[in-house]
Amino acid sequence: GDIRPDYYYLGENGGSRRIQEETLSLLDICPEQILREPCRADRLLVAIYLHRPQHLGARFRDIWGHAFVRRLYALAERQGVPSRIYVKRGQVKNRRIRNEDEVTSALTTYGFRPVLLDGLTVREQARLFSEAEAIVGMHGAALTNLLFARSNAAVVEIFPRGVIEASHFTASTYSNLRYHYMIAESVPKEPEDDVLVNIEKLEAVLKLADITPE
Repeated sequence: GDIRPDYYYLGENGGSRRIQEETLSLLDICPEQILREPCRADRLLVAIYLHRPQHLGARFRDIWGHAFVRRLYALAERQGVPSRIYVKRGQVKNRRIRNEDEVTSALTTYGFRPVLLDGLTVREQARLFSEAEAIVGMHGAALTNLLFARSNAAVVEIFPRGVIEASHFTASTYSNLRYHYMIAESVPKEPEDDVLVNIEKLEAVLKLADITPE
């Protein structure tokens, strides 16, 4: 109960550095206490995370961690009018939507605005998702922010063919969202997870999600 570590060893893991430091700061852990290089300690407290399959061999996020992070980033009263957002992939080399201009144009008629999360703080991303009444995006880390979404918001997740991963469905369940998904089409002679989105199919899924043109 009264143990207060001097330092926290996180390893290199450079890709998540900014997110880690922003989140840990909410627990009163400052960047000067975070160690990335190999080190030795007089006393060491180690957390070992065992993520066992929970159902039919699948691994789901646990609801306690979901609720903990949601509370940690507790947001003030929502600002402005609920929005509809299309989460773009940003500067990536996989799972690219090859007809993204066509997808963006189609979603614009439904009142969606395209957003890029690159460079945003976690709190800014949380605010964006918490104020959205409808969210469309390709399967990827950006949709982790579904844990901040408002209850009853509609979600459409786009999957490359052959990808089966339930983490965003799980987050949607914990946050009481209306979850839907669609499977995109593979692109010949391109990386297997680059896709084309069938616009008619996308609009059919939007209709199932009760998202109508504005």
